[in-house]
Amino acid sequence: MIIYIYYPRKEPPPPPEPSKEEKDALIIEILKGADTAEIAKREGIDEENLKKWREEFMNDLLYYAKHRRQIEKELAEKTTDIKWFEDVCKEFIGENWKELTNYDMRNR
Repeated sequence: MIIYIYYPRKEPPPPPEPSKEEKDALIIEILKGADTAEIAKREGIDEENLKKWREEFMNDLLYYAKHRRQIEKELAEKTTDIKWFEDVCKEFIGENWKELTNYDMRNR
C-alpha cells in the first residue's frame, strides 16, 4: 500500500517594501517621463502602489515648499548643536572620542 503525505506549500514571503529613498527614486524617474507601466513591470510593483507613492511624494514636496524656511532654520540649529556636542566631546574625552564612543555608528 502506498501512502501519500501531503505537505502544504509555503508561499514565499512578499518582497520587502522599498525604502523611502527607493520609492522617491522611482517617482522621480516617472516625473522625468518614464512609463509607469514599464517601471511597475521592471520592479515587480503594482501600478497602484506607484500611484500611491507618487501622491505621497507630491504631498512631501508641497509640505517642504510651504515650510522650507522653517525646515532650513531647524536644520541649521541642529547642525550648530551637533558641532557644539562634538567639540565638547573632543575637549573632555579626547581626540579619539569618536572611536571610544562608536559615534559614527549612531545612525545605523
